[in-house]
Amino acid sequence: MDASLWEVPFQSLSGGQKTKVQLAKVLVQNPAFIIMDEPTNHLDQETIRWLENWMNNYQKAILYVSHDRHFLDQTAHAIYELNQKGCKRYPGNYTRFKEQKEIEAKTEEKRYQKYKKKKQELEVSIRRYQQWFDKAHRSAGQNDFLRAKANKNISRFRAKESELEHLESEGIRKPKDDKEVNMKLDSSSFSARSMLHIDKLTFGFNEHIIFDHLQFFVHRQDRIAIIGPNGAGKSTLLKLIMNRLKPIEGSIFVNPNTKIGYFDQELNGLDEDATLLENLLDLPEMTQTEARTILGSFLFRREAVYKKVGDLSMGEKCRAALIRLYFSDANLLILDEPTNYLDIDTRETVEAALQSYPGAMLVVSHDRYFVQKVANRILYLGEKHIIDYQGTYDEFLQHIENRVDANQQTNQNKWNQLNMRMIELMTSEEHTVDDEEYWEEIRSIKKQLAELEDK
Repeated sequence: MDASLWEVPFQSLSGGQKTKVQLAKVLVQNPAFIIMDEPTNHLDQETIRWLENWMNNYQKAILYVSHDRHFLDQTAHAIYELNQKGCKRYPGNYTRFKEQKEIEAKTEEKRYQKYKKKKQELEVSIRRYQQWFDKAHRSAGQNDFLRAKANKNISRFRAKESELEHLESEGIRKPKDDKEVNMKLDSSSFSARSMLHIDKLTFGFNEHIIFDHLQFFVHRQDRIAIIGPNGAGKSTLLKLIMNRLKPIEGSIFVNPNTKIGYFDQELNGLDEDATLLENLLDLPEMTQTEARTILGSFLFRREAVYKKVGDLSMGEKCRAALIRLYFSDANLLILDEPTNYLDIDTRETVEAALQSYPGAMLVVSHDRYFVQKVANRILYLGEKHIIDYQGTYDEFLQHIENRVDANQQTNQNKWNQLNMRMIELMTSEEHTVDDEEYWEEIRSIKKQLAELEDK
């Protein structure tokens, strides 16, 4: 952390700064066993990458809870899944866990289908034996020979019944589908190319300037992820677009045909005193039957629809806010940390819905897995520079790595040239001790070499 924050009271720190302090307190103790609850919450991506590197080099045990799938992929050696059946260990990271779960699901489905087929065969066989047995007894009448013959088959009939009882005792049930949010977003039609234009935007608090003449366009089908370190102004930019903050200079032009659907971390679009059902009935042309059906698809069933929003958990509130967004008829979604408080299954359902969304999106998210899934353009807000990159998150990281490699090669080439010139000067016999230009050039080269070595 910056030295300027060392004397700041803990309660005055931001969420990310508090997390860093708590991590530092644990790390200096060098314990034999560490337990962490959502360690990446409120951390920017640079700090998360540092934490990943530290954890991968830590030689002792760490147990942690996390919904950050990219973080799990980078750090987990094993994953424990908790559900209604109990707890099960899966070796490997999150991607390996998903692969194993898919294999399990296919195996369970095959086992159930085999059980179902065998049960049907036994039931058909038992019915036939029963029908034949009844018919044989009626036909035999008082004929002892025919009655004896019919009785011989009763053992086969009972064997089939016993086999069916044994099969049912194995307790094989139809695999239960994981509950998921059924969500498909529609957008209104939009014919113009540009939906929003930020022109020479300048904004800051007091003397601290966050944006200085920021410029960019949002076009149709742009899925822009806004990323950067904490304090870079990601959520602030969304609030400026939503007219909740006023710029010092510059303008934000919104096309008259642009309909914005806004999801923020405060969930301000919900009426805390109203029930879930009332919040949905507030939408245009929404009937009670439709509202209850929709709430049911989002796992709010029966009496749960009468819960007041203020009594819901944060995850439930996020789901409720997403329902309103579902029917907003927006063609530009502005989403501020939409996956916060959502479990992994719900996050993946939201990702699938946003991937099929036909409109444009501006998304602020620390969830790198989510960003990789939904974004086709990256807007990186740095402390001294802004990068507008057309491509996915992984492609952006590769672009940055390539650029760093190119800069390093350029610096190395420059260092080699300067070093060669220094050798030439030091071995030259043409200059005297009183040659001021000669010594000035040596001092300048030494300074440049030192600067390049620090980069």
